[in-house]
Amino acid sequence: MIGGAYALSLALLAAQGTEADYERAAGVRDLLRGKLVRVEVDAQWSEDGDAFTYRRSLPESIEYVRVDAVAGTRGPAFDHARLATALKAATDGEQDPRKLDLRRLSFTEDGGFEFTLDERRWRASPDLDQLEDLGKDERSDERRGRGSSRRGDRRRGPSTQRSEDGRFTAEVRDHDLYLVPADETQGEERRLTEDGEAEAHWQALGFSPDSTTLLACRVRPGEEGKVYTVESSPKEGGRAKLNTRSYALPGDRFTTYEAWLFDAASGDATRVETELIDFGGAPRPRWRADGHRFLLERTDRGHQRKRVLEVDLSSGAARTVIDEDSAGYTDNGRADGESFVDSWKRIRQYLSGNDEILWNSERDGWNHLYLYDVESGESTRLTEGPWVVRGIEHVDEEARLLWFRAAGRNEGEDPYHVHYYRVGLDGTGLVALTEGDGTHELDFSPDRRFLIDTWSRADHPPVTELRRARDGARILELERADDSALRAAGWSPPEVFVAKGRDGETDIWGLVHRPMNMDPARRYPVIEDIYAGPHSAHVPKTFSSSRSQQSM
Repeated sequence: MIGGAYALSLALLAAQGTEADYERAAGVRDLLRGKLVRVEVDAQWSEDGDAFTYRRSLPESIEYVRVDAVAGTRGPAFDHARLATALKAATDGEQDPRKLDLRRLSFTEDGGFEFTLDERRWRASPDLDQLEDLGKDERSDERRGRGSSRRGDRRRGPSTQRSEDGRFTAEVRDHDLYLVPADETQGEERRLTEDGEAEAHWQALGFSPDSTTLLACRVRPGEEGKVYTVESSPKEGGRAKLNTRSYALPGDRFTTYEAWLFDAASGDATRVETELIDFGGAPRPRWRADGHRFLLERTDRGHQRKRVLEVDLSSGAARTVIDEDSAGYTDNGRADGESFVDSWKRIRQYLSGNDEILWNSERDGWNHLYLYDVESGESTRLTEGPWVVRGIEHVDEEARLLWFRAAGRNEGEDPYHVHYYRVGLDGTGLVALTEGDGTHELDFSPDRRFLIDTWSRADHPPVTELRRARDGARILELERADDSALRAAGWSPPEVFVAKGRDGETDIWGLVHRPMNMDPARRYPVIEDIYAGPHSAHVPKTFSSSRSQQSM
């Protein structure tokens, strides 16, 4: 009976859609591709930071725009027709002035410019009466080479660590630590430990900045718990398959790290006076400016407490600098009752010398930023209110200014829209840098005097504006995306809605996607597409014409 009812329900669902419906759904992405224009502004800034150029892709042409950020003006970057004529003469090939595919466009001090076309680099004079072939553009090859070098460094792993002065290397052999001199003038090789074994092996983490002390851990591997799934219908056919993968469960023994300090000159060992680290992997030291102390973060298993500790090299003693505990707070927050600690939401930045730490906390029910003085352990609150900080964008330590992104501060707007702000590191002078009713993305000029702000909503195509970074003042609008071709193809934006949650108070924001051939006289089934949970938001906030929900 169960099998029969299941087959019937599938048949009823399939009967609601014709073959043409499924073909149309499969072709929605291709139908709408390329029909939204004037979207991106990929700025190529001048060396002095006063101007930039960008490529503008239109349905039937490509244009290059030059923007004077200081004067607030924009116009053609060059005479497209004259450049096409010059290229035709230099290459003996036709060049359509409306479709010049230039890459890495940059201007020189004399008003000329350089660009890459078909993998060759060219230099044009200001009036385009001279065009010089600079040869093959090797930039992509250089990038590939640098990438492989970084991959090689990563493969070295934690078993070998070189001292900052280059005199020693810490190595792990047969689970024990050895200190190996770079040459005979530095003395003989020294074995630092003799108790290493597979179930309690040593791992080198790194040397102090003055190379006098090695930080290492004695590691006891945890249990490798398994979970099993049955693949009932393998692609290759045949019998069902049993699949296995590692998956930790509550109560499983995790890998633990016991931190030790080794004197490079004497080999003497000192245990760091902290609890065993049993969550989040090996500790990562952040050295203080004096080189005699370091900071490490510790998150307790269960995600209810996270701390920053400072360790003294001379004694191994540790003190607590920041203690984020769900049981309550004693510093700049509630001292009674429980509060939420989200150990995955790590918004923090260590400032120069690791003397200050930017740290996020939800101690008052909203995610906000605090600046901790490591020496005293005291904190200064930088942001507050019924809204949440979403991330740090930039810190200017010399000017004592912080740029960050946040959500929920604009009254009457979707509280999930991301906006950008600037505030002093003393918590004063909060300035909003963005305005449009949508979610924003910023691209700063290299000297950070200007910012390019692109914002959109699920039902509003992108708008790109040039603004001043110090106060967010708008200089000029660069582009406003054109969705007329999308609408002509039958597309319409999703409807943004807000409704009260089960408690009758909480606003729930969502989207309604309708069929492109919708008949208002018909009734349609509703497909609910959610991913519920307190850890993140999954309803799209940016504009897109080809989400999977539209095809569905």
